[in-house]
Amino acid sequence: FLLLPFSTLAEVYSCQYNELGFSKIITFDRVTHSHFKICDSEICDKNRYEVMFADEKNLIFGNIVLKEQTVSETFQLVIIDKITNLFTATKISLPNSNINNEFIKGECVLN
Repeated sequence: FLLLPFSTLAEVYSCQYNELGFSKIITFDRVTHSHFKICDSEICDKNRYEVMFADEKNLIFGNIVLKEQTVSETFQLVIIDKITNLFTATKISLPNSNINNEFIKGECVLN
């Protein structure tokens, strides 16, 4: 069998964006070969976001966001341009939700 070093999965994007005139940091941390976790202001949500597409230029991952174990209100999608180090993230309200859609964008550093 083949052992892969942990560093092969280590992929953390620290991204900065503006919200209401304040600079904020969000991190996207690869936790498995095909999943990321998202931490906003050092608070990580419990959801895991599946990689939908990845190549040398782009990384796209997302998932339905579970508020509770069976209750979902939004779908979150993240797109990172690996060439320009820019990102876009959006939360899209599901049809049964009264949550407003959210959209952020900014610049990332790969750690």
